[in-house]
Amino acid sequence: MTMPLFAQQVLIEELRQLYPQAADRKRSCERLLSLTEAGVRVNDALMLGYHGAGRMMMASHLGNPIEKLNEFSAGKAALEKAIRLAPQNTELRYLRYSIQVNTPGFLRYGKHQSEDCAFLKAGVAAVHDAGLQKAIRDFLNAYPCR
Repeated sequence: MTMPLFAQQVLIEELRQLYPQAADRKRSCERLLSLTEAGVRVNDALMLGYHGAGRMMMASHLGNPIEKLNEFSAGKAALEKAIRLAPQNTELRYLRYSIQVNTPGFLRYGKHQSEDCAFLKAGVAAVHDAGLQKAIRDFLNAYPCR
């Protein structure tokens, strides 16, 4: 069962607002995960991607190192699956790039940084949502391609 287009757009807008907050605010991260749970069950690529990114960020809010690693690994698997489902989705590439540039090197999750950055630079102008386009541009300015 799919949700009406308007409801889906409202949900996506809320996810886009929560996403930058989730790294620093556990409640925002929990809300993001809660909102994306249903989309994960039906393999909706965008919901799966936000859920995966949320789980990776949730790892930073946990105390136990084993739980942190397990949460990060589960999130990584979900985000990578989302990108396999929709490899040309600019928003998913943005999620992965933003996670990878902020992930500690010892987690060894950075092999797509150059590819995703180039993909984003080439595709950002085609993003129809002005808020998302601005978020991507701002992020690329803060974390330019290496």
